[in-house]
Amino acid sequence: MRTHYEFTLPIPASVVWRLLADADRALGLVPGAEITGIGARSCSGSLKLRVRSTSATYRGTAQLITKDESTGVLAAQLEGSQTRGAGALKADVEITVGSADGSGSVVAITTEFELTGPVTEAGGAAVEGAVDRLLAKFAGNVQSVAADGAAEGLEQPEPAPLPSVPDAEPTPGPASAPSTPPDDEVVAAVRMQPVGDTDTQPAFATASGSTRRAALPTIARALAAAAAVVGLLAAVRRLRRR
Repeated sequence: MRTHYEFTLPIPASVVWRLLADADRALGLVPGAEITGIGARSCSGSLKLRVRSTSATYRGTAQLITKDESTGVLAAQLEGSQTRGAGALKADVEITVGSADGSGSVVAITTEFELTGPVTEAGGAAVEGAVDRLLAKFAGNVQSVAADGAAEGLEQPEPAPLPSVPDAEPTPGPASAPSTPPDDEVVAAVRMQPVGDTDTQPAFATASGSTRRAALPTIARALAAAAAVVGLLAAVRRLRRR
């Protein structure tokens, strides 16, 4: 049997090609497919196909035949056997990616396949319809993922530059400088304070200190009087000896 399915995407062909050329991602977009191993030009896995009320799972390998970016052609051969039953699957798949409408792309998928097993009992038309539905879902998955890839490739506006951080803290200017006078001005201010009279109590004197300062003149007068008495007694003694 042979089927042909074609669809267009509003996405550049280069973006679609990069997606389909990545076997790991592309095969993951096939409905019912499960990839169990992948190499440089082949992969292994399974594919579940449903035809009306009957379904079958085929396990096998896919071999890459052609991968030509200049022509946009991908070709692969698929072969597998039914996991439960005697059915088998063989298919040649060719995918072409081309430009459309300048900025869009057109993808064409052509398959030549042979199926055996219970799914073929519904007839060839039913099998072809099931394959077409599978390809339509695959096309929708490709469009969704390719659109996300195209959006990621858009140029993003450059962020505004961040303000530069100074290497050291700025030196405060005259306006913010502390108003503490230099040391020589402080010394000069101290030296220019008036001394005042000797009997004036200093600012740091205590109450007892002021009392002692006030008692000094009285003590001096008492000592002078005592000295005068002593001198008088000495004079009287000298007169008596004569």
